[in-house]
Amino acid sequence: MEYETTTIFNPLEWVDNSATFHERNIVLEKSERFALAGIENVKKIISESVDGQKHHALCKASYLLGGYVSGGIISENEAILVLQNEISIKSNVSNLKLAFKTIEKCLLSGKSEPISIEKLEINKQKFLEQFNYNDFKKNGIAEKHENQIISNPFPFEIFPDIIQELIKKAEITASFPKEYFAASILYAVSVAIGNSFKIKVRSTQVESALLYIALVGSAGVNKSHPLKFAIKPLIDIDEKLYEDFLKKQSEYQSELENYNNTSPKEKHNILKPQEPVLKQIIVSDTTIEALTEVHFNNKRGIGLYRDELIGWFNDFNKYKSKGSDEQFWLSTWNNTFIKISRKTGIKNLFLKHPFISVIGTIQTALLSEISNGNRSVNGFIDRILFVIPENQEKAKFNDAELPRYLIDNYSNIIQKIFNTEIEIVENQIKSKILKFADDAKIVFSDWYDFNVELSNNEKNEGLKSVYSKLDMYVPRFALIIQILFTSCGYADNNEVELFALNGAIQLAEYFRNTAIKIRSINQIEVSDKTKAQKLSEKGNSLRQIADIMGCSHTQVSNLLKN
Repeated sequence: MEYETTTIFNPLEWVDNSATFHERNIVLEKSERFALAGIENVKKIISESVDGQKHHALCKASYLLGGYVSGGIISENEAILVLQNEISIKSNVSNLKLAFKTIEKCLLSGKSEPISIEKLEINKQKFLEQFNYNDFKKNGIAEKHENQIISNPFPFEIFPDIIQELIKKAEITASFPKEYFAASILYAVSVAIGNSFKIKVRSTQVESALLYIALVGSAGVNKSHPLKFAIKPLIDIDEKLYEDFLKKQSEYQSELENYNNTSPKEKHNILKPQEPVLKQIIVSDTTIEALTEVHFNNKRGIGLYRDELIGWFNDFNKYKSKGSDEQFWLSTWNNTFIKISRKTGIKNLFLKHPFISVIGTIQTALLSEISNGNRSVNGFIDRILFVIPENQEKAKFNDAELPRYLIDNYSNIIQKIFNTEIEIVENQIKSKILKFADDAKIVFSDWYDFNVELSNNEKNEGLKSVYSKLDMYVPRFALIIQILFTSCGYADNNEVELFALNGAIQLAEYFRNTAIKIRSINQIEVSDKTKAQKLSEKGNSLRQIADIMGCSHTQVSNLLKN
């Protein structure tokens, strides 16, 4: 029988089987070596997890050993014993019964992806990546939110390789902040999907790909350019739709003229020409009524893009009774039907399944303004996904060119998603409904319970509301990621797979932490406003207050407005 002398290794790293190590002088059969390696790996995963990460570390470890069990490397009883023992000796584990249930579910899910000795020797580094259930970054979920700014990197690894390359190269050549660009790409994919696909979580919950996103940053940090680049393929489609409309409009005028010149007797035998309607995808500035009519003409779904998102908030209820605009956007986010009666144009507009994704930029100094009125009470603000780059410095000029093939590939991906054939039944879009794959459903259920526990234990009512919205955002993220990978040729659109859910959970944790960060910024903003007011009451000018506080006089003016 062949034996090898080696040390225990991390399956994420490639190890030459012929290498000899002297850290452990143990002679092991290959199967025993791999078994010990797997056990040591999961012990490390669990032991190094901190508060806020323990649940997810246990999921990752259990899933990994599940693969070892079905691959015949380790027995199920041994795997359970190792996992239960490791989580039992961790401090601050409040509910061991629930932890053991997590082990059972994730071990079962992991067994669906067998990890055999043969596979390990072919490519060891990929097996832990099969269930990269995210370490939720170095700081995890913050336990204290007061004045706390959290290190919170955006999970760029959720994207296909070609998109990751685009994001990296755009940062180098065009100075696009990666977080803004990545979030803008998610938005573009969301709009391209529209109502063509949805995900069924359970019988009472079906989610679309709809997103509300705010790109937050100081003035001049290049928020707008990556956003405009990301939606350009959609603008190009809009331009083509407009050209088609003009052509049809010309044909219609000609046909209508012929129809009007026809004798009344002959008109009985021919149909009156139907006036064409202009279909649009991206809308930038419009009233609710006009927006609804645009959507009525394009039931697939549309996107609202506001370069300055504060204008979107300021337009609420500009021409109507208090609160009705906010209610419209609340209903749209929840995919609740829209019905509007009008005096002109189409008299009665009815949309059974509205889809209007929203994105825009906003200066950090103006964040407190969007919480005015009932928005922080009715949960409106909690539906917005805030994107805040860790580096807020403006990049220096460079004249490097973004490779053309990356631009073309991205444009083709968005257009491919948009060109997905859709079925229309009784003038309504019939969405293709996807479900979670079996293993993904188990993991989503487990994450859902974890999120509920966080929400129940959260004392801050605003954050509690944010956490409850993540229950709905995670399936949406997963759907977007699945369709994006499908358009790149890496997956199919028959179900939402585990890798897509994994990415969705990473996104949810990123946005959970940005919500915490936003509240920290708003608390500082309230303090600054009080300070500015006191300085103003003492007779200081805007310029003097700005010098004292170390900010611009425009920021001081904004602080004193309310």
